[in-house]
Amino acid sequence: MSNKALSFIYGAGKYGKLLLQCFRDLMEIDYFVQTEEPVVKEIEKIPVISFERMIKMKGLKIVLIAMGNKKIAYEVGMNIYNADSANIKVYYCGNFIEDNLLMESKIHLTGDKYCIVCGNSFKEFLPAGISEKIFNKYHIIGGA
Repeated sequence: MSNKALSFIYGAGKYGKLLLQCFRDLMEIDYFVQTEEPVVKEIEKIPVISFERMIKMKGLKIVLIAMGNKKIAYEVGMNIYNADSANIKVYYCGNFIEDNLLMESKIHLTGDKYCIVCGNSFKEFLPAGISEKIFNKYHIIGGA
């Protein structure tokens, strides 16, 4: 019998799929989890199971919550923790997904201009000579 922890992504929608793509080469994801009995039984060859089935599994569990709604994600996290606090580690990944994986959240990816330095698209050039932290953070450059 293996002592390996089982890894779960709680949320089989857009956020869960993005998280899987990000972590695919870093860790093995054993299951996707949904609150109710899932209609879709598999995503990219990974089984989708219900909350109840996950809780019944024995051993250490690592649960990555992949949801955008923070209030619901908090409730899900508390339900998971209350059901099996001794054998479970719960991590909320919504902010990580929004900050790093959702293309819509990156303000510089929706435009028609292209930066040859960073490779990103953006809506507008800034007047030359403006240099603020936020411009550097989002790779916004000046231009004519």
